[in-house]
Amino acid sequence: MEYSINQIENHYDDIKAIKYVIMPDHVHIVISIMHDYEKADDGRMISAPTIPKVIGSMKRYVSKNSGIKLWQKSYFDHIIRSENEFSDICNYIENNPINWANNKFNLNKWR
Repeated sequence: MEYSINQIENHYDDIKAIKYVIMPDHVHIVISIMHDYEKADDGRMISAPTIPKVIGSMKRYVSKNSGIKLWQKSYFDHIIRSENEFSDICNYIENNPINWANNKFNLNKWR
């Protein structure tokens, strides 16, 4: 899974996984999308990859290479709108493994 997260920027221009953590039963990823929107010659907007496309691609790749279905159908996404929010979310991601040790869903007391 880590390989597929790190490959996002190699498959999509202007998209990068900035911060992530892989937990026993979930993943947190902060993805940056910095598109320069251009118009096609006929005036139509050139389509850019979306979060659903990027996440769907990553899920398919991981499932195909692991040989098992790992993913639930949906996921939670959120637009980060400020530097403070970005900092808070990155801190949350960084501390998630430490907090997991005391989580009620951590039945095996994974650390």
